Amino acid sequence: YTSRALEHYGDLLPPPAPSEPNGTLRVAYMCYDFNDHPTAHLVEGLFRWHRRFKDAFRSARGPRALEAVAALGYGKDDHSDYRDAIAADADAFINDLALLGHVDAVVASRDFGAQIVVDLQGHTLGTRMELCMARVAPVQLAYLIYPGTSGASCLDGAVVDPIVVPPEAARVYTERLVYLPGTYQVNDYERHAAVATYAAAPDARAAHGLPPRPFVVFCNFNKVDKLDPASFGLWMNVLR
Repeated sequence: YTSRALEHYGDLLPPPAPSEPNGTLRVAYMCYDFNDHPTAHLVEGLFRWHRRFKDAFRSARGPRALEAVAALGYGKDDHSDYRDAIAADADAFINDLALLGHVDAVVASRDFGAQIVVDLQGHTLGTRMELCMARVAPVQLAYLIYPGTSGASCLDGAVVDPIVVPPEAARVYTERLVYLPGTYQVNDYERHAAVATYAAAPDARAAHGLPPRPFVVFCNFNKVDKLDPASFGLWMNVLR
């Protein structure tokens, strides 16, 4: 699909802006789900921490101050707190991509001038991988929601950890792998700090009819339509 899209639009697209090797660094995150969605629940704090520690970031090729971080959205505006928080913490929140055709969306994405674009969508609902195929930034990375390989030449790297992508699986990836220590999954602990504090209280389990520690409670926070009898039966077999 992405290859066909590039063939169709290739002659209409201007060339991407050249990278400035000694300038400041501009990073953009591209996503369909900057709204009340698990993706936004995870990355909301990412933009906040980028904002707080912008000057502390350095690139692997020498000191380059992080000048600006953008959120490039092409999904719905649900007026949620999550969306508003990302818009407030990002240096630029560009969401009119949802209203633009392919060529105009590529031009608008390039206008931010990012040296690095991080695609948060992969091959999931709402993806616009063709934007990456048109090369909206000199370096393009895959991250978070789709940890498998894209199989696409437009993504230069993928941000992973040794659990989600064991080193022996690296050979099947078309992307170069950037391994983070611990876990690759970002979370917004500040928004949910009160929940964590409550969960740690001695009487929290009893208040919800759950057995005391160290009894393990298994939870699944997927949508109900994923809890079909066949899958649930397989999970129970694993636990047994």
